[in-house]
Amino acid sequence: LKPYCAVNTLGMATYHIGLRMSTDSLAAGARFRYSDSAKGSKMLDLYRAAAEECKATLQRGRSFDFNRAQKYLEKGYPIIVWRRFSLHRDQLHTAASKGMKLPDPSKEDQSKWPTSKSDPGHASVITGFNKKTGEVIFMESWGKNARDKRMTASELEATSYATFYFKI
Repeated sequence: LKPYCAVNTLGMATYHIGLRMSTDSLAAGARFRYSDSAKGSKMLDLYRAAAEECKATLQRGRSFDFNRAQKYLEKGYPIIVWRRFSLHRDQLHTAASKGMKLPDPSKEDQSKWPTSKSDPGHASVITGFNKKTGEVIFMESWGKNARDKRMTASELEATSYATFYFKI
């Protein structure tokens, strides 16, 4: 995976709250080079600066918090999650967007979640939730076909390592 997902999701989230800046401009602001790593970039500084430019407050959490996220989403505030990624899990989340039921978060299923620091990092935009099923609705930065994906909140809580809550 290419690390530009952190820049693209920032562009998506801040566009929602009024910032009209190209992905290239955002990437330049973070001293970001499109390579196999975001190492050496100023990504956190970029997130703070973009929020400030939108007159938004940015709060960072260590991992995803389903209860907190619901409050932000109900008010229309964007959320970006940095999480560990697995192609197999991504295929399940995509199938769930087309109506497939997600597997119950049993111990067996949890053993397949990407939770190791050696698993690749990825950024997604959280767009909604289903309180009844305990699912999070999210989208990816790679196109219209990557919207309305679903994942259990427990999986996102276990696989995330940073969450960015924007508030205006």
